[in-house]
Parts: sequence; structure tokens; C-alpha cells
Amino acid sequence: MGFLAKLKQFLPPSSRSFHAMYREMVESNWIVKDTGLKLYDMDYQFNARLDRLERQIATHDTHLKMLAWANYRRAGESLDDAKRRFFHDLPQATGASRLLQLATLQLLSEFDALCKEHHLDYWASCGTVLGAVRHGGFVPWDDDIDLGMFREDLLKLIAAVEESERYRVTVIYDRWFMCRQVRFRYLDDSLPCFLDLFIYDYTKTADVELVERRHFEMRDRLEAEATSSPAVAHWTHDNASISADDEQARPIRELFDRYLAEQQSGEGLMLPTAKGAQGMAWAVDNMEDRCGRRWRVCSLDEAFPMTSLDFEGRQIPVLRNYEVFLDELYGDYLSLPDDINGHDIVHLDEGVLDAPETLSALEHLVSGAGE
Repeated sequence: MGFLAKLKQFLPPSSRSFHAMYREMVESNWIVKDTGLKLYDMDYQFNARLDRLERQIATHDTHLKMLAWANYRRAGESLDDAKRRFFHDLPQATGASRLLQLATLQLLSEFDALCKEHHLDYWASCGTVLGAVRHGGFVPWDDDIDLGMFREDLLKLIAAVEESERYRVTVIYDRWFMCRQVRFRYLDDSLPCFLDLFIYDYTKTADVELVERRHFEMRDRLEAEATSSPAVAHWTHDNASISADDEQARPIRELFDRYLAEQQSGEGLMLPTAKGAQGMAWAVDNMEDRCGRRWRVCSLDEAFPMTSLDFEGRQIPVLRNYEVFLDELYGDYLSLPDDINGHDIVHLDEGVLDAPETLSALEHLVSGAGE
């Protein structure tokens, strides 16, 4: 039975209007006669037009940027220098957002003193390196500070603040990013600022391609197991953030620890300490990004000794090869960013910075830091 005959079973007696509609649908490729409802022709045409539209928009965007940069450049100024000047001249955040940044900066100062006291290394990572290079401080629409630490130093830090009456290190298992999220923050809940601590591991080899291949293979297996294992079936997007202190976190922690142990086994490429290490790598615990960008894997000789960059009027440590890191992570980091209207990831719940007690606590912290 043809498509028309089948359709007629569910319709009133045929009419001229129905047949006219049918003929029009056949002629416009919505229906291919006697083969049922076919959409592939229309789908092909739609996708072709969409691809063409995307190319036109991208070309138009490129043309506008070329004209804008041409008008912005000063006589004798290189394009890169013009871009750097543009980003350095962008206005800082204002109001509660700037207050949160200044409070986070105070937390960084205290974190730095604590690390020096306990002989722990750390360095600016991700958006904080980008902010230091491009803006001389915070990216105006950012609200946190990203730092990197070797795992052995991170464990020492956690032990150092275990009995602290001022600081804490929180560990959250985040289902959205499939990661073990680590943050340094104040014990006082009225101070919502924090430092993101990304874990780095020592590697037995400086072979970047080998380490990256093994890393991605392991991440694929970890993510597949986290998605399918009955032991962590409760870790869903509806129950996405589970504190390491919660009993629900136990099987998730065991999952991550098992893959870490595999990495540090005889056949693995990671080392728990610097002894015998030749390289360093973004840890399997961290969030992952496969959008054409590489997380940094490099030899220790490339990264150390560290150097420093200006960040809000103070020096912050960075890996010696920070420009390579930025290039691999962000591509052309002097291009106009897609998130210029706001941070891609919102770290605080809506309304937190509107709470009078929060604003009062942040103001007290910042004013005390200036005394």
C-alpha cells in the first residue's frame, strides 16, 4: 500500500484540496511518491544552506574584526601590540564582582604565605595565566583563580590545613565535568571566594605523544565506567556534585583512585613524587576538554625553573613555558573571546553576591587586607 493510500485511512473522504496539497508536497520533495515520507532531500538542502550561512557569518565576523583592528592600531604599532593594548585597557569588573575578585586576591596572598611556610610549589594555570598575560590581572568577567600543583604538594597542603581554623581544602566529585574538583577556601562560609587547584602528576618520560595517548585512553575508560557502573549509578547529572565527605562519594573516590593506581603501577607512566621524573602532565582527576585543545604535557626542563608574571600589581609564579601552555590551551589568545559577555562557567549560585551578609564579609576581608 502506497503512502497516499495509507494516509487516506486516517482522513475524511478525498477532496481536491487534499490532492493539491499532496502534489505540492511531492513537487517540493517533502514526499517521494510511493516510497513513504522522505526527508533526506530536505535535510540535505537544509544542512547545505546552514553550512553556507555559517561560512557567511564567519566571513562577515572576520571582516568586521579586520576593520576594527585596522582602525584601532596606532601608526607603527604591530597588530599583536594593538591587541595587547586593547585587552590591558579593558575596564575592570565593578561592584560585587570586583569585590569578589579582590577577596580572592587576598586569599591568594594567604595561600602563597602558607605554601612558602610548608615549602610547597604552585603556579598559575588556565584562565589565571591568560588573565596575567592579556590583562595584567583578572580577566574582567572571571571570578576565580586557577592554580596548578603537583599531587604530592597538594596532599601536603591538605594535611597542613586539616586542623586549621581559617582555611579548608574541599574535594567535590563533579559529574558534569567528570572530575575530582579541588579548591582552597576560607572556613567561613560567608566568604565564597576560592582558588581552583588543578592536579599535575610527574611522568617517567618526557615523550609528550605517548603520555597524552595513554592519558586519553585512560580518561575514555574512566568516563565509560563512571557512566555504566552500577556502583556509581547514583552519580547523575541530577546528583552531580558530591562532597568527598559524603558516604555517596566512596565508590566514586575508589573509581578515581583505582585509575590513579594503574597510572602509577609498573606499566604506568606516572610517578607519585619527583624522584626519577622527566616530565609532568595534567592529572586524570581533572576536568577534560577535547574541543581541539590540548592540556599541557611537557618535560620538567621546559617548565622549570618557574618565572613570574604581574597579576593585579603583584608577582604570581608561572611555568617557564607559559606561552606554549596558552597557545595549546586557547589557540590565538589575543583574539576577541567568545565569553567576553560573561564567564562560560558560573561558579556561584545565583544571588550569593546579593546577600548582605556575604557582601559585608567580603568588604571586611578586603578592607582588612589593605590595613
